[in-house]
Amino acid sequence: MFKFSNKRASIGAAMTWVVATFIIFFLVILFIYSSYTMAKEKEIKELDIFVLDSGKSVGMDVEQTLLALLKTKIGQRSVGNYISQGRYEEVKSFVKSTLNELPELKGSAVVYVGNKKIELKDNSLEVSDE
Repeated sequence: MFKFSNKRASIGAAMTWVVATFIIFFLVILFIYSSYTMAKEKEIKELDIFVLDSGKSVGMDVEQTLLALLKTKIGQRSVGNYISQGRYEEVKSFVKSTLNELPELKGSAVVYVGNKKIELKDNSLEVSDE
């Protein structure tokens, strides 16, 4: 094999890299195991807004559609403003016709405006008091 005669520094450097290789290998295995465990739980903190109780994830397009709809102006006020003032019936036909023009949305999204719960599900908007 290799003969290290009177080269103590090279022996020390080689042993350091052998130990470092084992430590790096252990850290990689630990990272893979922890990633596997977190993925198996299917619940990652800080992402609760996108996870439904049934385990189905909400599509971003549904949320964006709902938020854009609430910001849509009718006259001087937005749809969200009408809803928060309890005057949803005045803009209900506008909202319904707008949603009918959109392609079919999959999933649902919920937001709260004041004390009103607004849910967009299957291209229909439902407003209820919470």
